[in-house]
Amino acid sequence: MTVFTFGYQGKRASDLLARLVELDAVVCDVRLSPRSRWAPEWNRNQLAAQMGDRYVHVPALGNRNYRGDGPVEIQDLSIGLRTVLDLAATRSVVLMCVCSKLSGCHRETIAQALQERSVETEELRLNLSLTPSLFAEIPA
Repeated sequence: MTVFTFGYQGKRASDLLARLVELDAVVCDVRLSPRSRWAPEWNRNQLAAQMGDRYVHVPALGNRNYRGDGPVEIQDLSIGLRTVLDLAATRSVVLMCVCSKLSGCHRETIAQALQERSVETEELRLNLSLTPSLFAEIPA
């Protein structure tokens, strides 16, 4: 069993959904507060509407110090891990929060706890669908 981790900063929810379908996976939103002021497509209601049963909010794995005012402090690691492991028994799981890099993010703490329980973890890579509008013309 492998549990994936994913940071959405700078990415599109539609690309994540396509990858979830490809993997037959469910995303576990591990943000304590599942909303974004800068990218509304990553708000809980929009994600739940777009992803349906592929979206689960797991506040037990949220970081109480998500605003950066202290070290990582997971809300309730044992309950959160139980939720993830129950889901992972039947389908692939992706742990998601905003941080683009795993290093220093609370997903790293969760991944380490899973590894201590003999669960493999891996950072999820998206198959990005590039469109011409994403490229700027470079003058000659």
